[in-house]
Amino acid sequence: TTSRSGDITTDADGIEDAKVCVQSYNGYAVVYSDKDINSIRVYDVAGRKIYDAADLNASQYRIDLPTGVYVMQLMVDGDEIMQKMIIK
Repeated sequence: TTSRSGDITTDADGIEDAKVCVQSYNGYAVVYSDKDINSIRVYDVAGRKIYDAADLNASQYRIDLPTGVYVMQLMVDGDEIMQKMIIK
C-alpha cells in the first residue's frame, strides 16, 4: 500500500501561469507540471547532490528516494524552482 505524505503546489515566480506539484509517497516523489520539466536535481540536507536528471522535457517525472528531507531544484520551461520535500 502506498500512502501519500503531502502535496505541494506552487505558482512559481517568473513562470507565467505555471503550475508545479510535487507529491511525496513512501520511497518516491512525483513531480507534475503544466509546462515542460527540463531537469531535476535533488540535494540532501547537507547540500550534497544525490540525484540529477537532465533533458527530460516531460510534464511528470518519478524519483525514487529513501526516507529523508530534500531540496529539489527544478528547471521548468527554462526557469528555476526550488522546492523542499519530505519522503517518509
